[in-house]
Amino acid sequence: MVDELAGAGGESLTGALESTLGNLTESIGRMESIVQRLEAGEADWEESIRLLTEANELAMESSRRLERAVQDIVYGSEEEDGSQSGEESQVESRDSRE
Repeated sequence: MVDELAGAGGESLTGALESTLGNLTESIGRMESIVQRLEAGEADWEESIRLLTEANELAMESSRRLERAVQDIVYGSEEEDGSQSGEESQVESRDSRE
């Protein structure tokens, strides 16, 4: 499906998806290292709380990024408020002036 989008001007969408996947992979890697540290029992109470907080923040941010990527695929690259993002809105503005 990503290939189909790329052919229809979806090059920026493909790049955004690749970036999102890269960020998700990094976040998952960090969360895995946090779990390993906690399971090893080497972290004291304060560090455990800090690590759990970091893991929670990573999970929430990953969820938001994934949701944005899904919205971009399903609805095009529209912003949450319904306006088109970046390049698309500039093209639309140019078209309306012509």
